[in-house]
Amino acid sequence: MDFVAIDFETANSRRESACSIGLAKFNGSELVDTYYSLLRPPVPYDYFEPFNVSIHGINAKDVGNSPTLGETWSDISEFIGDLPVVAHNAGFDLSVLRRQLDHEGVKFGPLQFTCTLVLSKHMLDLPVLKLPYVVESLGLEFGSHHNALDDAIGAGQIFAALVDRAGGQEELFTETKVRWGVAETGRYVGSQHQSTSKSGIFVHHTNEEIQQIRDERKLGPIDPESPLYGKVVAFTLELKTLPRKDARLLVELEGGTWVESPNKATDFLVIGDMDLRKLKPGATLTNKMQKGFDLKSKGSPIEILDESSFLELLSSTSV
Repeated sequence: MDFVAIDFETANSRRESACSIGLAKFNGSELVDTYYSLLRPPVPYDYFEPFNVSIHGINAKDVGNSPTLGETWSDISEFIGDLPVVAHNAGFDLSVLRRQLDHEGVKFGPLQFTCTLVLSKHMLDLPVLKLPYVVESLGLEFGSHHNALDDAIGAGQIFAALVDRAGGQEELFTETKVRWGVAETGRYVGSQHQSTSKSGIFVHHTNEEIQQIRDERKLGPIDPESPLYGKVVAFTLELKTLPRKDARLLVELEGGTWVESPNKATDFLVIGDMDLRKLKPGATLTNKMQKGFDLKSKGSPIEILDESSFLELLSSTSV
């Protein structure tokens, strides 16, 4: 079971601004080779934002004589060969690869890949899925977070450990119901969890799927200042303006999540078309509405919105 783990660091919030790459080649659980390079982001994405520099410590002076990702792609491609690729939060790293190579006019692929964050989510019972935490929870040593090579090695260690725990690579993908993804010039299929809802209509999206959708819609990074970022939203009754599954997706695209029924952690309960004919005989509220009002009466900060107020909230976001 040979594979290559990959990690990028970027100079700013743009995916086309790779400033370092780390590659780690594994044979089973054994690390057999590594590749690391500083990268010069291409114009016009060659500026370094203070926030990014504070994370990885790389600045413009450090990469002044370095190649761009496109200029060194032949070496990187030779290192990877025809091996599958793994990354922790592959939606980010594969979007950096795709977006920057597209920008530089360099063709690539196909690359078969998977995401150790998605696999960990469906294989391990952990409260946190950040790379260092997952590595250390598996009893392994971790290097320096946000060093591209150390992060790549960490992702490789996670994948090898999960394969070992499942009893084989095929068994891992069967147990987690995660599929391999594929990326090449002009084509991207994410490494996604294959579960479906009871109705077969809609399920929560993984972080990788959300990033893929945002990339396709050219939305850029999620804004932590969005009024829906980190919020929990429940819906009751059908909306007039859009299907509920689309409304749920819009919440996820802004960094929020949704629940089937309001609970103590719910921030917003959105009430759709208040048609009394759709309620149970003699009822004036849906069960979810009653639950929302009960929570509010007990001191919950839940905010109850009608459809127009929810749409106003959405109008202030990037979606």
